[in-house]
Amino acid sequence: MSSSSKRNGSRETERAAGAFVWRENGKHLEVLLVHRPRYDDWSIPKGKVDPCESVRTCAVREVAEETGVQIILGQPLSRVRYTIGSGARKEVHYWAARVAPDSSAAVAARAAVTPASAKEIDAVEWLRVGQARKRLTYSYDRNLLGELVDLWEDGKLDTWTLVLVRHARAVKRSVWNRPKKRTAEQDEATRPLTGDHGRARARALAPILAAYGVGRAISSPWKRCCDTMAPYCRAAGLDLELEPAITEHAAAAAPIVERILNDERGWPTAQNTSFEPVADPAAADFTFNIATPPSADALCAPLDTSGMWSCRNATNVVINSDRWNWGAITHPDVDSYRTYVTNHEVGHFLGHEHEFCAGAGLKAPLMAQQRRWRQC
Repeated sequence: MSSSSKRNGSRETERAAGAFVWRENGKHLEVLLVHRPRYDDWSIPKGKVDPCESVRTCAVREVAEETGVQIILGQPLSRVRYTIGSGARKEVHYWAARVAPDSSAAVAARAAVTPASAKEIDAVEWLRVGQARKRLTYSYDRNLLGELVDLWEDGKLDTWTLVLVRHARAVKRSVWNRPKKRTAEQDEATRPLTGDHGRARARALAPILAAYGVGRAISSPWKRCCDTMAPYCRAAGLDLELEPAITEHAAAAAPIVERILNDERGWPTAQNTSFEPVADPAAADFTFNIATPPSADALCAPLDTSGMWSCRNATNVVINSDRWNWGAITHPDVDSYRTYVTNHEVGHFLGHEHEFCAGAGLKAPLMAQQRRWRQC
């Protein structure tokens, strides 16, 4: 059975997809319709899903073939189900969509299309809503038009899409770390996609991201995540931005960091300040990064951290992940080291310079460099 159909009991359902392409012309909403001479009807651009094709990719491809317009998918609209002449059922997936800007990287990532012949589509028109409602042949298309208008009137039609992607299938942890040559952090950071299914899924993801017009790609620096995004970034000509804060380890560390920074024995008392996480990076005073040694070195540059040290660089507080996970010989346990290094590097952000020991045998000040602790 091809991906363009699915079985429902003994009956086969044919899958199709299309899009209601819209634009604003002054104060008016306009939509793009097509005329099919074979049926002498006016309808929304749509067509059958090809084998191994997603419904999203199909919607974009069909609109391009029938209208010559490249689009960016927006809000999903209701699915339409009906019975066709052969007695088979048909299910059509629809989206609201806008014309892709000329500068869209996503369009470059799409496969070339063959324009529909004049026997298939002989007219393409932008029409105002009232005209479109009269022109559309089928009641289910008019219902979709009503849905589109409701979204527009409610101010919910003009949207952009944030696509969250989980990495494709990766080599199992138990297989990758044989023999035990890598640390747990290195193991997670370097575990790749499987050579067959994983890489195939990464390639299949590219046209779906292109359908949504993805123009910026941000990834965890872990290899399986980068390799999942690589096919799309190459096709679209995008640079993949690496963000250490979205690794699994960093996410698990967030409540620990917040607890340390808001401990009354620390900066809340010493400097009458408090800390809270924010969802919008633009609203943050600083970014707390737990980064692999190579990433930490890059974030700390031009300071030389030698794959070992942490730093504060402008508004980035950077903690070496090896030290975060296993501590250092200067501290009796990991928890005490995390408390020290977090407060120390945030202390630099707050404007505090390094301090020196007051004398042998005395407690080291918080802002003492770690390698100088033995002098206390």
